[in-house]
Amino acid sequence: MIVSLLLAAPVLAQTHRASLRGTIYDPNKATIPGATIKLTSLATGETRSTSTGENGEYAISSLAPGSYQIEIEKPAFKKYIQQIELLVNQEPRLDATLEVGGLSPSSVDTSF
Repeated sequence: MIVSLLLAAPVLAQTHRASLRGTIYDPNKATIPGATIKLTSLATGETRSTSTGENGEYAISSLAPGSYQIEIEKPAFKKYIQQIELLVNQEPRLDATLEVGGLSPSSVDTSF
């Protein structure tokens, strides 16, 4: 009986959702507080937004698996745009470095 309870515990901890977290930096590797993070589902158009904290970190949880576009903005920096794929029970880290200059074209990273 006890063995069956212990074996069931890991199953209860699994989820069908995903999370995304990371840290936003400037070109000198200093963190950027107050940057706006917008995550848009490419399948549904649903958008989730958050801001980086004092340490430049952000987290978005309870995301449905699928393809997303992330946009990161902060005045005086170029907009950062990247597409990502989130899988079931995945918690990837996406750190980004924003380029200085808010009036130039967006910075698009396709390396993920």
